[in-house]
Amino acid sequence: MRSTKKPTKKHQYKLIVLISTLNYMNLNLKKYTQSNILYYFNGNLRRNGHKETTLKTLQKYLYKLEKELGVTINYYRHLGVNMGTEIHYNLKYSKKECHRIINKYFKEKKEERHKDRVNASLEKRCNKKGSVEKGECIYNIYNNKKEEKKDIKEIEKLQVKKYAKKCNFKSNTFFSILNLKLEKDATIKVLKILKRTENFIEKTKHKKKSNIKLKENKLASKQKELSRILDETKVILKNEGYNSKQLEIQIQKVYEQIQR
Repeated sequence: MRSTKKPTKKHQYKLIVLISTLNYMNLNLKKYTQSNILYYFNGNLRRNGHKETTLKTLQKYLYKLEKELGVTINYYRHLGVNMGTEIHYNLKYSKKECHRIINKYFKEKKEERHKDRVNASLEKRCNKKGSVEKGECIYNIYNNKKEEKKDIKEIEKLQVKKYAKKCNFKSNTFFSILNLKLEKDATIKVLKILKRTENFIEKTKHKKKSNIKLKENKLASKQKELSRILDETKVILKNEGYNSKQLEIQIQKVYEQIQR
């Protein structure tokens, strides 16, 4: 929230007087220094019953006229050692228009402060209301987070399905693993292992008849490899904290497919 610190009317008035002072000096003096400006500026303030200012404060006012209000073009040029600095403060607009811009600036600041006070008051009142509204607020935040989490889950689910499709499984039996509703990374790991398993099966099935008559020890070795792959899958799933009984059922379905 913006600061509600209030610039005084005196500040606004002094900037207007400074514009009038610069306008007078530009019309009547070909060359001047900041000390000359301070002399005429303080003279105008005294005549209107205001307290005189310092050179440092004057420099702040001159900076504000150019950088914040944009009503002057400030010229500085250092002339060298022991030569001083050449200055000139040119009004970008007529004196009357500069006054209007300054007044408009302070009017807008006043309206902003009013708006900030209203908002601060309303916020304070809302915070003081009962825990019911706070509870509703917390409930809404919880629901928003829940919806966001649900959206992420849906995206991950689609990504897993896309990966499974890319694997181009020959049998739908392998998709029974998806029923376990694993986390995305765990599911992809399992699908990779199952694809290796399926590739192994396909490689064995498509051998020519002359090569099908495998020795018993070789066949046992192949079955052992299949069991190892499926056991590896079980280990991954158990490490992810999934129900071991449910895992056993799904893995058994895959193993039965292998035996066919």
